[in-house]
Amino acid sequence: YQRRVHGEGIDSPNSQMMNSSSFGSVACLKSKLASLEEEIAKLQQTFDFYKKEFSLIQSEKRSLDEVLDTKKKETAMGLNSSLFKVEDELKRHSAHQKAENSRLQQQIIGLKGEKTTISEIVFKLDAETNELESHVGHDDDYLKQLPYHFLKKKKKKKK
Repeated sequence: YQRRVHGEGIDSPNSQMMNSSSFGSVACLKSKLASLEEEIAKLQQTFDFYKKEFSLIQSEKRSLDEVLDTKKKETAMGLNSSLFKVEDELKRHSAHQKAENSRLQQQIIGLKGEKTTISEIVFKLDAETNELESHVGHDDDYLKQLPYHFLKKKKKKKK
């Protein structure tokens, strides 16, 4: 009713103009809609492509994470094994070194004792040498009473 009152009825000249322009705008809208649908289809294809790429990348990431975890575990086990070997060898060498040090310490103690004994013998021999030198050319009876074995004459055994 309102359209008829204002001169916009079906038979009015305004309505005929609108019909011809609305067909043009409908066609334009249809072409724009088709264009938008094509654009949406292209965007959907691009989206699907990137979605697949993303899934592949996620799958690769999981695979690489698994490989890295495996490598990390293998490396840790290898390092632990090497560490235990090195520690064992270190303990063995340390025990050997302690034994060698103890042996050398005992040798040093023995050599110090021998040095002391030799020093005492040298001191006594030096004193005896001085005593003998002071009596050279004097009394032969004095030399006979000395208890030293090197001064006594050796008796030859008869056969």
